[in-house]
Amino acid sequence: MQPMQPSDPSPGTVVAQRFVIEELAGSGGMGAVYRAHDLLSGRKVALKLLYGRSIQQRDLERFAREAQLLAELHHPGIVSYLAHGQSQGGVPYLAMQWLEGEDLSVRLERSRLTPRETLAVLEKAADALAAAHRLGIIHREPSQRTCSIAKPATGPGLGKSRGISRGICNGRKAPATAPPPSLHAPPCRMLKLKLL
Repeated sequence: MQPMQPSDPSPGTVVAQRFVIEELAGSGGMGAVYRAHDLLSGRKVALKLLYGRSIQQRDLERFAREAQLLAELHHPGIVSYLAHGQSQGGVPYLAMQWLEGEDLSVRLERSRLTPRETLAVLEKAADALAAAHRLGIIHREPSQRTCSIAKPATGPGLGKSRGISRGICNGRKAPATAPPPSLHAPPCRMLKLKLL
């Protein structure tokens, strides 16, 4: 196992003396998400690393704030928060529940959902978003890419015991004295919906 390198973590890299990177799951302009192994629990996790030349202080503050918001959310339709902080090398990370499956967008490229599947997706997504709204958190970019179709224990598809949607949110927590969530609620990008 090797220490974390912000530019190109490879399989076997250990983050925060806890998460061993297995493979890249996706990347963007400010970082990447990796499938990793949690040495404490023995489970697979989604490990988001924030790095890049364009990262500014406000990006670091938003990342930390959104990780805190995700830590407050406990709902079967929202990916579970595990931990966040900085690696030994100072790279901010967020560890979340790993979902075996695919984004809703990938599923829809293959084929349409049946009417029953569509209703299940809408119901689960609305329930998860309502739970976030009750805490004053608004998801500002709900989309097919922020919802995941999880593989049920019995095989691929829309399972009854596993989720269909969990999403990453671009919302913020509204002040305690604020009215119900609206477009004025602060944005959070860390809310990932899982469709059960």
